[in-house]
Parts: sequence; structure tokens; C-alpha cells
Amino acid sequence: MFRGWYLVGLMLLLSGCDSGGQQRLQKYIQTVKARPPHPIEPIPVFNKPEVFTYAAEKERNPFAPYVDMRADNHSQGPDRNRPKEPLEAFPLDALKIVGTMNVKDHLWALITAPDGKIYKARTGNYLGQNYGKIESIASDGLHITEMVNISGEWEKKPAKLLIGTEE
Repeated sequence: MFRGWYLVGLMLLLSGCDSGGQQRLQKYIQTVKARPPHPIEPIPVFNKPEVFTYAAEKERNPFAPYVDMRADNHSQGPDRNRPKEPLEAFPLDALKIVGTMNVKDHLWALITAPDGKIYKARTGNYLGQNYGKIESIASDGLHITEMVNISGEWEKKPAKLLIGTEE
């Protein structure tokens, strides 16, 4: 019984799909094609730009990054050929001194890094991402000299890493 009503409903639905819609569509298309075309606007005329002659060919290109060839000189900049030490993988402000220890007249600093490990370092070791070198270990912390490239020239910059702080 249900199948019978289903077939009747389906037939009514399909018979309602074509109630002259196809003919109206064809008539509309013919009407649109019969309209006269609109005139196309002419291409706008632009004024010729003023001719500019670049007279600074021998000067540095202002759009190229500034690279000073002296910056790669190892006597002025950091030694890039030496192997990196583990504490150079972290920025200086992420390192924290948790203490010092004296072993056979050598003073060592105990430094916590963001990876959760405690590293020991002494005078001459490197740390931080700006080629920081430990110059001395004092009771208040580390005295460091960083090498910073400013406008293509390497400059030494003093820094401190204090015990118990993150500076």
C-alpha cells in the first residue's frame, strides 16, 4: 500500500517539473540575444610619465640589504669556525644561575637552561645567542662580553647574568 502512494507521489512530483519552465527559459534567452549591444568604453588615455635618469649607479642599492664585507673578518667578529657550546642554543635572558662551585681552585657556575638541565660553565666558556663569552665569575654572577653586529660592524657589549635572577 505504501509503495503505491509512494509511486503516485513521485509521478506527481515529476510531472510538476516541466510546467512550461523550459519554454520560458528559451524565450528569455532569445530576448536577451535580440537586444542591441552596449557600446564599449574606450581605453583611457594616460599621460606619459616624466623620464627620470638614475645617476647613482655606483652607489649602494638602497633596496638591497646592507652587508658590510668587514663583518665577516674573523679578527673583528666572532670565531664562527669554533664548535658551538650547549649554552649557546639559548638566549641569555632564558638562562639562570643557580649557584657556583669551586673545584681545585677553578670556579664553576651552575646554570639552568630552558631544557630543564643544569650546565656547568667556567671563565672562557660561551653562552647565549650573541656569541657571549664568560669573562669572569663573581659572587654576584657572571660577567659576559657579547658580540653584536650593528650596521655591519661587530661591537662588544658587556652583559651580566646575576645569581638568582633571569637578567
